[in-house]
Order: sequence, then C-alpha cells, then structure tokens
Amino acid sequence: MKKISQKADDVVSYQLLKHRTELEEMMKMIKNLEERLSDMENKVHQPVRTGSDNNELPLVVGGNVKPKKWRSFMQLFSL
Repeated sequence: MKKISQKADDVVSYQLLKHRTELEEMMKMIKNLEERLSDMENKVHQPVRTGSDNNELPLVVGGNVKPKKWRSFMQLFSL
C-alpha cells in the first residue's frame, strides 16, 4: 500500500512540474506578445511621413508566431 501511495505522489509531482513548465513557457510567450504589441502601438502613433518615404513594406501581423507554441497556448482554453 505504501508503494502505491508513493507512486501516486510521484505521478502527481511529475504532472505539477510539467504544468509549471508549460505555464512558464506561456508567460514568456505572453510577455513577448506584450512587447510586440507595444512596439506596434509605438509605430502606429509615430508621425506619418509624406513624400517619397512611403516605400516601406506594410506591417504583417502575426508574422513569426510559431504554430506549435500557439496551439499549446490555445489548448489552455479548450477545456
């Protein structure tokens, strides 16, 4: 009986560690998204240039979001 209890404790400890790691990754992703959003907002609020300086490429939203990490993030809400 003691071995079963120990095994259950080990499984729960492993699951908690895995969840904590996933949460830390999501927090890093959220922080990164906040920084990107802030950068985008700063670019939007910059004065508009006129003349021949309008040769810049348009901003692409969501250009380098990795699908695997995004899928993991969305699984949090798919209860």
